[in-house]
Amino acid sequence: MKDKSFYYSLWLKYQQVLAMQMKNAVNGPKEIKMFKYEFAALGKRPLSDYMFDLHIDNGQVANNINGKAIARDLLDVLSQNPDSLALLINHHFLFSMGKDLVLKISVQEPAQT
Repeated sequence: MKDKSFYYSLWLKYQQVLAMQMKNAVNGPKEIKMFKYEFAALGKRPLSDYMFDLHIDNGQVANNINGKAIARDLLDVLSQNPDSLALLINHHFLFSMGKDLVLKISVQEPAQT
């Protein structure tokens, strides 16, 4: 199995919840509590392997996610959902997850010029 799709099935399971929370995040930050057993089923890895930040600014990745398959697979799943994709194209989203396995979703204000 290619590294790129290692977490794909996990994110796919949450696709509708992600779309809903992204829509709600326009009005304030949201969180999705993930379950440790879901990650344990993917293999024995330290919790630090699941930490990431993913910045998407108007549909484009704005930070380096090379080496973070978990973030790349999240982006793939979000990009395949029309509702999520529309939100990604029109906003600056920040997705982050720490060792606590809580996915935090927030919308950043555009930089003032």
